[in-house]
Amino acid sequence: MKIVFVDIDGTILLCNEGLIEPTKKTRDAFKLLKANGHLVFIASGRCRSLLKKEILDLKADGYILCNGAYSELKGEVLRECVFTKQMIDAIIAFCKSNDGIYYLENNRCIYTNDLTSKTHIDFINCWQTDGNYTDHPLPSGEHINMAMMAFKTPQTVIKAKKELSDIFDICPHIYPYSCDVNYKGISKGKAITDILKIKGIAKEDAYAFGDGSNDLEMIQAVKYGFAMANGVAELKKIAFDIADNVLNDGFYQTLLKYGLINAH
Repeated sequence: MKIVFVDIDGTILLCNEGLIEPTKKTRDAFKLLKANGHLVFIASGRCRSLLKKEILDLKADGYILCNGAYSELKGEVLRECVFTKQMIDAIIAFCKSNDGIYYLENNRCIYTNDLTSKTHIDFINCWQTDGNYTDHPLPSGEHINMAMMAFKTPQTVIKAKKELSDIFDICPHIYPYSCDVNYKGISKGKAITDILKIKGIAKEDAYAFGDGSNDLEMIQAVKYGFAMANGVAELKKIAFDIADNVLNDGFYQTLLKYGLINAH
């Protein structure tokens, strides 16, 4: 049995190029992996409330979400990291001081501060997300697993990384006006290591596909780590191999190349 971890944005979707749903070959890849007795996980920076029906319909065996802050296998929660009030306050204060939009995320909802601003509208149009956003105040005791921030200039993302890196791991998005705000020291790679241990699967039987800087630890946690051709240069430098562009079904084609699935 092999285990495969696959990112969403830039790996099986490419929203800025109009690919907002999994292709037929991606859907086939999930079915064929499972039919061959392999496990397949979605491993994304998205929270569950940003997983569209088309992604859930792939019927992954498990999920690594919020860049590793939340993970589950067959519906059982394996890890959930929760922001403290002080962490949440730091995000809100930074966005308030720098004319930014914050997104405080969990499985049910995404709390934000301005649903009508151009920054927010540009952000959701870029990522083609229609999740459960709300501008209601964060309820007391609500669990937050990760956050995102969006700004008017890329320079503010750089400033956020400089000023908040003692508290969070800040991961700029490929599109330069926004970033992930991650629980410090947590990553997709750490979640993968936990899952391999739980399932008794060797690193040599694990495969991962990603495109962004938040996938660095993920492809290092497995023997066969693949960077998408449309991915960032730093990921390509450490990848086992380069998968074709997402628009060319690089995920499917690489699974075929390495014998995890058969042509369909």
